[in-house]
Amino acid sequence: MGMLAKNETQEGSDNTNSDVPALFLSEGRTGEQYQIIAIKNCNRLQRLTDLGIIPGAHLTIVQRLASSFVVTVKDCDIAISPEITSAILVVPWKSNG
Repeated sequence: MGMLAKNETQEGSDNTNSDVPALFLSEGRTGEQYQIIAIKNCNRLQRLTDLGIIPGAHLTIVQRLASSFVVTVKDCDIAISPEITSAILVVPWKSNG
């Protein structure tokens, strides 16, 4: 599998509910859970992949700060810039628990 170029799009091929409107993570609400469906035009794609921020992954917005968003991915809190959250396309997610 080849690496994506710097500004390419990475999209998931999972079976998300297509009836639910997608939004950028930057538009999400604190405390809500989301499933990543695509990452659009992000020059930090490899770093996001290393952190587990990939299509199909689930995350929760923990806190919105002036200079970053704090999200939980796979039980780890990660701070990411608003610029990057504007490249992550998500749909709301409700766990089965």
